[in-house]
Amino acid sequence: LRVRARGVADDARGSVVCSPENTRRISGRPEAEILEGFPLLHLDCYTDDGGAFGWPDWINRYGYRKTAPGRGIRYKKVLHALEAVYANAGLILGGLALVTPQLKDGRLSLPFPVEQGAWSGSAYRSSFRESSLRRNQIRQFRSWLLTAAGTTRKRLREFTGDAATAH
Repeated sequence: LRVRARGVADDARGSVVCSPENTRRISGRPEAEILEGFPLLHLDCYTDDGGAFGWPDWINRYGYRKTAPGRGIRYKKVLHALEAVYANAGLILGGLALVTPQLKDGRLSLPFPVEQGAWSGSAYRSSFRESSLRRNQIRQFRSWLLTAAGTTRKRLREFTGDAATAH
């Protein structure tokens, strides 16, 4: 028997994220070609997730590029991709929960409306055996986890409005 840490299993919201400099560079370009020539940074850490939403899917849905949406630099770790974004090396399609503080303080930006993101089934999940919940440390950890999930949801709601949390 498992007891779920309710609220932690919500789906994750992903959107296009880049540096403020790259947002400036693409603004004013013709809509059908906004991303033409800009490096798309791919996060391979989600390739095992059947619900993952990558660049080819996003380009197919929203456009902004005519050629090679599957091309670009590939990263196995999100932090390495974010380092490239900070260095103006390209744009990523990634989870907003990870970058909301950087979006808020202006180190990163959303070059497209948050509604042009996608929901992913790759959110964190946690489950606890009922017998484990008899241990105080486990109960405290579960409580902290639920509080952190609630704080993240609240931060996303404040930053993006209902679009990021209404799934």
